[in-house]
Amino acid sequence: MLTLTENAQTAVDDVATRADLPAGGGLRISRSVDQPGGLELALTPAPQESDQVIQTSGTPVFVDVEAADQLDHLVLDTAPDPAPGGGPGFVLTPQPE
Repeated sequence: MLTLTENAQTAVDDVATRADLPAGGGLRISRSVDQPGGLELALTPAPQESDQVIQTSGTPVFVDVEAADQLDHLVLDTAPDPAPGGGPGFVLTPQPE
């Protein structure tokens, strides 16, 4: 199952707070419709019925069933901000063995 670093959780919480996400909402990760093999991240007010829900100490993360296998052994972390004033960047890395 996908895990999050503390930095990633802080970034997810910050983005959710700034977006005034309702209670029960979270960050949803799904396969990209436009980029084969790519992923999309979006804030959503609730998980979809088939989503895997990663309960964390803060804002939950919802993983689309089609993306779950792709993310199964990865860690979501933050990446350096590519542009001044931009939102947080995220990176996926392998989980430590």
